[in-house]
Amino acid sequence: TGVIKVVLWNSQADNMNSLTAGMPIKIKKAYSKENNGRKEVHLNDKAEIELNTKEEVPEFNSASFQKTFTRKKISELQSNEDNVEILGTIVQVFEPRYYEVCGQCNKRLKVRDGNFECENHGSVPPAYSYLVNFQVDDGTETIRVTCFKTQTQQLLSKTDQEIGALRNNPAELSSVRAGLIGQQIKMSGRVSKNEQFDRIEFVPNKVDINPKPGEEIERLNEELKKAQYEEETID
Repeated sequence: TGVIKVVLWNSQADNMNSLTAGMPIKIKKAYSKENNGRKEVHLNDKAEIELNTKEEVPEFNSASFQKTFTRKKISELQSNEDNVEILGTIVQVFEPRYYEVCGQCNKRLKVRDGNFECENHGSVPPAYSYLVNFQVDDGTETIRVTCFKTQTQQLLSKTDQEIGALRNNPAELSSVRAGLIGQQIKMSGRVSKNEQFDRIEFVPNKVDINPKPGEEIERLNEELKKAQYEEETID
């Protein structure tokens, strides 16, 4: 009947090791909540999840749930829009932010008594995750973009290890940032509202730093044909 994001907390996160695409599951005693205008199902320690449930599940048609993205100009974007695609030029890149996470569950660590503590796994040596913020301009307006770990790897065309190494190499990091300025970029994702600064921002789930010119020309031609047809129809 639909698709929803499921969030596994604490000990429930261990089930991620057993989950596979296409697996029928049954969830009980969970709760739903709204996050940036989207409903989610959350499983805490009281919830139950049955993997490979024997109960009959309607056949899943992946094609019917294939995401389609609507190309929009930045000036057209509205808060909490999803499945949006934008094309523009990177005009400013801010310094990446690195932060300590648990290497087992990827949860952000807290410092207690000089040690890094994970909510799930206690005292652990820190691993590092990261994010990059930058500004994109498409000629109609600019928007701030936040790339998390996977999308940062797509943006920089670098592995997790290579991006981690940049943390201790300011000169190379500065060169990488400078190399992004002027880069044309295509992204699909969602629009979120930053309440602190009262502005909308873009959070991509896919980043393409080499958009194909042929595809963009074809898209432009289709838009021109559509506009011409609508104009002739009105006349």
